[in-house]
Amino acid sequence: MIPKKFREKCRKLRKRGFSLTKVIKITKLPKTTVYDQIKDISLPLKIREKLKKEGLKRLYKYTNQRKKKIIQHTKWNEDLIFIVAHFMFDGGLLKYSSVYYNRSEFQVMRLIRIVKKVFNLEAKIYSRRNNVIRVSFNSIEFSKYLKRKYRELISYLPKAKFEEKRIFLQCFFDDEGSIYYNGKIRRIRGYQHSMKILRLVKNLLNEFGIKSSINKSNTEIAFNRKENLIKFKEKINFSPDIFIIKRAREEQKLRFCSFERAQIRQGEYPL
Repeated sequence: MIPKKFREKCRKLRKRGFSLTKVIKITKLPKTTVYDQIKDISLPLKIREKLKKEGLKRLYKYTNQRKKKIIQHTKWNEDLIFIVAHFMFDGGLLKYSSVYYNRSEFQVMRLIRIVKKVFNLEAKIYSRRNNVIRVSFNSIEFSKYLKRKYRELISYLPKAKFEEKRIFLQCFFDDEGSIYYNGKIRRIRGYQHSMKILRLVKNLLNEFGIKSSINKSNTEIAFNRKENLIKFKEKINFSPDIFIIKRAREEQKLRFCSFERAQIRQGEYPL
């Protein structure tokens, strides 16, 4: 039972012609609670017709956005590789939308900005309890386009320009990478369920002079040695303002602490 003043406020707002949604927003009460207080008060026909038109307008706009035609880019460039690679690693393609997940606000906003620039698509941003940001692009055409481009990108990269290869590798390690730091041991890892992609990453790293190895049981690629880490820092690197987890084993216990990838760029990471 809610206090009398809240019940009277709900009923007063309803009699003034406010919809259920607006009453909830004003009173900040649960939907079922508000509904129980106003369910016997009908809105005037004129207001009901107005709400119906507004609802149809929103539905029409949402449907048009999903069916919106996009520019079908055929030639690869740095921005297009950046977009396709990130959806490939930390994204997901649904029937009506394309989604991307990341904890870094910098990375999320960068992706939104480039998608807007290349495809003129607006993004919906959602936050989750574990601090992961979810970005959704509600476009059927965009989702179909990305599915097709996944396969094309894998075939294109071996003959791509050097800078395009660097961008792909940076996207991979931004989304799938981590730094292992235990005493004098330094190792950079990248996880990926697709062995085809891991072999591609290994070949591309080799072109940058970085020797790596693939662990099939853990489905990961990794490299250590000071010369490899320095080449990675100078030629590829993580994006700035990206945070990762480094792991160190002390007294047979696993402890976790945050480490800023940007420190590698500034030479602060002890190689």
